[in-house]
Amino acid sequence: MTMWQPCARAIITSLRSVSHLLTTKSAIDLSDKVTAEAGRCQHTADAVLVIVTAIILAVTVSALLADVVTGAIIGAGTATVFRFMLRTINPRR
Repeated sequence: MTMWQPCARAIITSLRSVSHLLTTKSAIDLSDKVTAEAGRCQHTADAVLVIVTAIILAVTVSALLADVVTGAIIGAGTATVFRFMLRTINPRR
């Protein structure tokens, strides 16, 4: 199963639930399942965001290691952005 399949299932399931009345117990249970799938999609998006930010940090620092002063300034700025991204992700969990 690829990481996008749960997201696609959540979208399809939510579209199906819209076409039915939400007054029955089975429809309410279906709504809970859609919410759970959406939560899994959020964790996947968080993981992708952390990986992309880490790659940007690594490339920036390694490319600028030859010039120590510039590398230190830009590396510190990139690390600050990375830390901010982690702070925005952690409260959602």
